[in-house]
Amino acid sequence: MYMSAEVLRGQPYTSKCDVWAVGVIFYELLHRRTPWIAKSVYELVKNIETKPLKIEEKVSGVAQDFLERVLGVE
Repeated sequence: MYMSAEVLRGQPYTSKCDVWAVGVIFYELLHRRTPWIAKSVYELVKNIETKPLKIEEKVSGVAQDFLERVLGVE
């Protein structure tokens, strides 16, 4: 649940994937759940690439900005 789509697909990756993992952990600390839920690796990759990140309104603007930057899909 904490790996980036590149890692899950077995593609080359950089240290940016570690930043992704920090973002997922931070999201989970704020929301008490992971940003994307899936029952398989394939479904998780699909959800990361197609489902928008949902951030609760109670999260501060600074935290929202951080999450959008570190969990943005390029």
